[in-house]
Amino acid sequence: MTNMKTLVIRQATTADMASVAQVQIASWRAAYRGIVDDEYLAKMNPEVREQQWATACSRTSCTFLVAALDGDVVAFCYFGTSQVEEEPAELAEIWAIYAHPDVWGMGVGRALMQEAFKSLRSVGYRSVFLWVLRDNRRTRLFYEASGMALTGGEKTWKSASQTLPLVRYEKLL
Repeated sequence: MTNMKTLVIRQATTADMASVAQVQIASWRAAYRGIVDDEYLAKMNPEVREQQWATACSRTSCTFLVAALDGDVVAFCYFGTSQVEEEPAELAEIWAIYAHPDVWGMGVGRALMQEAFKSLRSVGYRSVFLWVLRDNRRTRLFYEASGMALTGGEKTWKSASQTLPLVRYEKLL
């Protein structure tokens, strides 16, 4: 007998935000180890993250999806119209997509990303972009497998103790 799990991708609710915060923190601590300062990762506060995501979830101009496996939130994706003024209106941006490390390699992130692309297409977006830490190879490979391509765009992410390079990926929808 197999242990089949049920994956449901749905709109996030404020009730999901504690789980979303836990997913983000676990994902950051696993994916960014050796890239982001250990002290920064250790100090990530679940209550603060929960409040930040609850604020994000209340924005009607954005879409916030969660992936639940047997009812437990294990991944999320937050996206909408690019906030960069010089970008065309039909260009969307993914601001966050994270999966708990326990589900990496199980297809949860792939299913969530495909649902985000489908959602963006359904409301008229023609392409989507995102930023990723340059040294985060695993995630960059995930984006490439999702059909996204490196554009050559670069910027930085700053914490109190670090400035790290980001690279831009984009995909036609």
